[in-house]
Amino acid sequence: MAVTSSVVSDRKRELMAVRGALEEAAAGVPSVVCVEGRAGMGKTSVLGEAVRTARELGFQVFRAQCSVSESGFRFGVVAQLFESEADEILDGDADQAAMHRLHRLVREVSLGSPVLLAVDDVEQADAPSLNFLSYLRRRLGELPVAVVVTRGLGSGPVRCAAG
Repeated sequence: MAVTSSVVSDRKRELMAVRGALEEAAAGVPSVVCVEGRAGMGKTSVLGEAVRTARELGFQVFRAQCSVSESGFRFGVVAQLFESEADEILDGDADQAAMHRLHRLVREVSLGSPVLLAVDDVEQADAPSLNFLSYLRRRLGELPVAVVVTRGLGSGPVRCAAG
């Protein structure tokens, strides 16, 4: 099955898209949603609603908040998402090997229940974490995983790509 992706910019539509992505992931169709908008438009609130809804639906939730001050840390966002599990995976590994192991971690975690990866302000993420999110998106297969990220408009080269 293909990964369902969408980019949304209207809050009501965003909430519906997030809900749909979670329902699809629960049914084994992985989904990626990018919530884009200017500062103060409610992107973080939409992400918070995604987290709340995911928990209600029985998802395991992994959440990260990107920041410019941490953008220089290798796999800093991934470390936030997976905490202690990431320490062992990332310790000394080359980026490519780490991405394979992180993918395996997501696959193993999703065997127990659906997974939500929620990343706020993705444009401020470190390059290795961005590479992992891109790598993961292409390898979700039929995993019950939803990825919801927020991105500020006009915030630089990171793009939320649908399709």
